[in-house]
Amino acid sequence: MIRKFRLAGYAGLLVCSIAWMAEACGYAVNFRAYLEKNLWSPLAHDVRELGKTLPKEKQNYTPYAGMSASGEDAALQEVRNEYQKQFGEIPPFAPLEWPDSTTDLIRDMLRRIPPGIVPQPEADLLRCKIELRAVRVIGDTPELRQVQSCFETYLSQAKPPELTSEARGWLARTYFLRGKSAPAAKIYLEELGSTTSNIRRDRLLGSLSMLYPYLDRPTKLADDLDELFDTSAHAIYAANLATNSESAELSTELVKRLEAHRDLFRQGADSDVLTMILMRTAMRMGAPAALLRYAELPPVASLIRRDPEYNWMVGSARFQQKNYAAAETNLLVALNAKGSPVKSPAANALFGVYTRLKRPVDQLRAAFLEEAGEELNMDAAYLLDVQLTDSNLTEYLVRYAKAPDPETYTDLLRKFAATDLVRYALAVRSARQEDYTAAAKLFEELHATSRARRMREAGKLLAATKDASLDADAQLQALYDYGEFLANNSTGVFFNDSVWHGIQTMVFVPNGADESRDSYSAQVSNSAALSPEERSQHAALERKLRDDQEEYWRAFGIFDQVVGRAGPTPLGRKAAAMAIVCLRRIRTERFGRAKEIHDADLRLSKWVALNKG
Repeated sequence: MIRKFRLAGYAGLLVCSIAWMAEACGYAVNFRAYLEKNLWSPLAHDVRELGKTLPKEKQNYTPYAGMSASGEDAALQEVRNEYQKQFGEIPPFAPLEWPDSTTDLIRDMLRRIPPGIVPQPEADLLRCKIELRAVRVIGDTPELRQVQSCFETYLSQAKPPELTSEARGWLARTYFLRGKSAPAAKIYLEELGSTTSNIRRDRLLGSLSMLYPYLDRPTKLADDLDELFDTSAHAIYAANLATNSESAELSTELVKRLEAHRDLFRQGADSDVLTMILMRTAMRMGAPAALLRYAELPPVASLIRRDPEYNWMVGSARFQQKNYAAAETNLLVALNAKGSPVKSPAANALFGVYTRLKRPVDQLRAAFLEEAGEELNMDAAYLLDVQLTDSNLTEYLVRYAKAPDPETYTDLLRKFAATDLVRYALAVRSARQEDYTAAAKLFEELHATSRARRMREAGKLLAATKDASLDADAQLQALYDYGEFLANNSTGVFFNDSVWHGIQTMVFVPNGADESRDSYSAQVSNSAALSPEERSQHAALERKLRDDQEEYWRAFGIFDQVVGRAGPTPLGRKAAAMAIVCLRRIRTERFGRAKEIHDADLRLSKWVALNKG
């Protein structure tokens, strides 16, 4: 299916900064991501993923103590009424700390409830909850230890299941406030796995996510590892948190616990979980050999070997060991698995594989798949317009004519199929080669009507410059007209706006006046990781693109020819003036050639002064 390109009349440029370019401009700042250390990291696992493996959540939760609408005992109901007043219209968001006058009032009301009545368990739990709300200072304080004792005493005797569940939740909260995250985590995890828990899963998962919030300072989690390695469920929770941290110390400590407690992961699903955790930890530590050893633990027929994350990690390790052919096999599994959580990093890694194996057409395919359906990344843009040859692009169209055609956004408004972008790139390249007939045909097939019309007009003007039936003066006038057309259509003839609209200036800006220094594209690709040959190739390709796509530069060259051939005639003087205009409109901070442009401007200005006529 042909997608219509809406390129004409697109007003304004998207002004973006590097920091928020991905969101504001529809481009992923992942140019040559395989050269960045951050790509080769394990998949982060959010605590909320724990809820995905549980049965469907029940719907019949019982109101917490003090929140019932009515009860048999009038005294208790008075307490409920007063308790509920403190929550306003949205009970879950009431502040934990209440004024002393409120807690004192409810304490007195609870004391007036005679012992031995039917709802006494609810009143006892309310007493503990009120004491927790009366605490003013968090930490390992006597007040919180007393509250903890209150909940523990309550739980030491048989209570209705829903009240027991709630009390355990409040006990976990008390542990957390005392700075005891490990016992709090155990309670939340056990409630999460219980079919009779009276605490909603979103609250349990939210509480679990709060226990170890500072993984960039993971000392607390490291100190708690021994306490959490008592059951497989607790250990998995701790291990997932640890592999999310970039701390090498924490990774080392985690491996020690995993090796020492293999009995927690004896067989089946638990055994596979151990394998994945060991692999994530090795990946976090940058130890590909260890990762591959762990990857061999499951039997050859084990389902885990088809898991996309498993294959992502194995492929990454093999890439780091420069076994690119083997890495390709695993990364393709990781990329193509249905619902793969590692689709984007696997595509980025495959891009690196194909770069190392010198397979440019496969590079382009991987680049299209990196962020398919979301945004075009710099890799695809760079390949389409800078790096690949025309034959590479033609080969892509032949090889993937019948394959699924990924769609991608090239800016905030336009969504294109990958093959359309390839055809568009070929059309622009034809224009740069002044093959305007081929360019117009391709643009027409893409329904890029404004571009097609412009190509036909350029073709007629170019043909006139070569018309042997014209005399010398008429040919010079035709050459001037062609140059004037290019000057009047800046970014409309040779510029590939389908991939660079509003973004190329940032990509190719040289560092200062010295053009030999790296462009921004070389910086984001981690130029230190590029070989001298690769850096030289990048510089040469970018220089060629700047020259080929700049209409003012090409127009200047044409006007300069007219000046040289026409001499100090009206046409020659007009051409000199236009050449100077073109030179001064070129943005040298992006285009470069500052000295050449300055010298040409000075030369032509002197010529004009000497030949005023």
